[in-house]
Amino acid sequence: SRLHQFKLRKINKHGGTLWVHEWARVCKDENGQQIILLACEDITESHKLSEDLSYQASHDNLTNLVSRSEFEARLNHILNRQEPDTVEHILCYMDLDQFKVINNTYGHIAGNELLRQISQLLQTKVRQQDTLARLGGDEFGILMEYCTLDQSHRVLSDVQEAIKEFRFAWEGRTFAISASIGVVPIRASNGDLGSVLSMADRACYAAKDAGRDRIHIWNDADDQQGQGRHQQMQWVERINTALEEDRFHLYYQPIVPVSGDDQGYFYELLIRMKDDNGNMIPPGAFLPAAESYSLSSKIDRWVIQTAFSWLQATPAVLKRQHHCGI
Repeated sequence: SRLHQFKLRKINKHGGTLWVHEWARVCKDENGQQIILLACEDITESHKLSEDLSYQASHDNLTNLVSRSEFEARLNHILNRQEPDTVEHILCYMDLDQFKVINNTYGHIAGNELLRQISQLLQTKVRQQDTLARLGGDEFGILMEYCTLDQSHRVLSDVQEAIKEFRFAWEGRTFAISASIGVVPIRASNGDLGSVLSMADRACYAAKDAGRDRIHIWNDADDQQGQGRHQQMQWVERINTALEEDRFHLYYQPIVPVSGDDQGYFYELLIRMKDDNGNMIPPGAFLPAAESYSLSSKIDRWVIQTAFSWLQATPAVLKRQHHCGI
């Protein structure tokens, strides 16, 4: 007769759990009566190892939350369901507003401890059926299945308030924390995984741009803001390249009194950037990106160093100048 195989969970006489690989075959004894022959192998250890490996593959090592890859797999599963457009799910992106200050000032150990504590807090505020994930760095994702926008707002308001009331203690100091949250309603017409993730990312950035510590629901205007942000990010690479290749230039503009009563040479220094084709680019084109992405200090240092080097190399100008505005 055919051999049957099973993987079963059993309870031993002490109430403990063990997993067995069981083989069963129906046959006949010497009297022609049907009997069942069973053979069992204890596979508890290998089953536990397999479960541990599966858990590690789908969870973040630091926080024990769902990992980004598992989060995206669950989201993709929702998007591929054949459901009417009236069915609604909610995708949230959350970014901690003060994380980089703490992480950069006190180091990764402090940053990691903050992430662990925030993760534990968030688990107490989301619904049991929701998927809470760490997406990377200080970014978290929440996937709320079969949830309306109104229902999600009540949950997220509790999350936001809990984070505001939370205090992170480190080396004798206490830090207040807040979060920017982007929300995207998911329906069958939303599109593919990449589109929905991009919407959530832009909604989160819109919450930050609006002043942080707020919840922002995706709208069409966020798409235009996202395109502007993408253009600014392209400027970041160009600015860094120009600094490395010394393609910034200083110009000076004389400032003279309209009365004609000149008390000395007075001018201000202005910055320009040369592009790959040798054209001079005015500061209005690249400084907004520098300010948005923390490159202003790099440019400031270059300007000050270059200005003082020029003044030192031109004693004649230095001797007759009264003011130099940077």
